[in-house]
Amino acid sequence: AVHDGGGLRADPQYARGLSMKRGTNTVITDAVIARRTAQSGFTLLEVLVALIVLSIGLLGLSGLQTTSLRSNHSASLRTQATILSSDIVDRMRANRQAAVGIAKSYDIDFDDDAPTGTCASSCSEAQVAARDLFEWRAYVERLPGGQSSISVDDDGVVEVQIRWADNRNSDAAAKLNFTTRTMI
Repeated sequence: AVHDGGGLRADPQYARGLSMKRGTNTVITDAVIARRTAQSGFTLLEVLVALIVLSIGLLGLSGLQTTSLRSNHSASLRTQATILSSDIVDRMRANRQAAVGIAKSYDIDFDDDAPTGTCASSCSEAQVAARDLFEWRAYVERLPGGQSSISVDDDGVVEVQIRWADNRNSDAAAKLNFTTRTMI
């Protein structure tokens, strides 16, 4: 295009991408036009790569969340076992004669059935111990695979063991064991 006073005159080079701004003698070359018309933004390949990276990151986060939930559940079960252990020790301290005496009414092994202690009023020490064990064992059995054992020696040292199945392990038969030793 050639400047012709007030307007532009047709030029065969104009069709190839050369042009002229109205009223000036500046020529815009093919390279400048190519730069202006070059695609700006993301290509489809870049978007796909970004999606793959994002999806791998999200998979990692979901695995982390699953591990966190398992660990929190396991900690909750351990807390329950700690509370149950303290509960039976406190019951034994309240009924010390039945716990440490000749009868040792609170001794119970993992395989033993809990005694059924029922009394309406004026219970004997042995009946209170039987009721305590019955109620306590019912709480322990609420733990997944919950089992318990209590042993008392002649000096008043008590060992309380509580076992339960933990879902963090892939081995379903594996159980965690919580042991408390104290003197009453």
